[in-house]
Amino acid sequence: GERWLLDEAIVIRESQRMMDTTVNRQPAQFVANQESRVVLFTATDLCAVSLKKGRLEQSLPVPDVNGHRPVIRFSPDGQWAVVGDGEGKIWACLLSNLERKPLTWQVHSGPIAGLAFSSSGQFLVTAGEDNQIRCWNVQAFLTR
Repeated sequence: GERWLLDEAIVIRESQRMMDTTVNRQPAQFVANQESRVVLFTATDLCAVSLKKGRLEQSLPVPDVNGHRPVIRFSPDGQWAVVGDGEGKIWACLLSNLERKPLTWQVHSGPIAGLAFSSSGQFLVTAGEDNQIRCWNVQAFLTR
């Protein structure tokens, strides 16, 4: 059968960055479905990596939630990461520019326990440790 060509692999070496896969089943996302840039969810940051240049380009610290990594989900179109913090706030991070200040809004009275995007990316469901589940139409919010 066919084999993966090892010569075609791009290796990025970052000694201080390790993906945190215990909290997130999707620790990496191609940005806006481009094949040249990927964002990784590490133990402390969102990190944008150029696959063409083979190096880290940008990083954005993510909030600590009572000593744990926050819940994070990537939008289906690969343009946004939403992160839930310990105070019940959502941080929406534009993946094409991690230096841009995240959009934020208060959604729960305590830590965010879960997040899910609809397949269209129009809706975001949030689950909080305040025992509430909410559904948000985020399409207009994320396009401003």
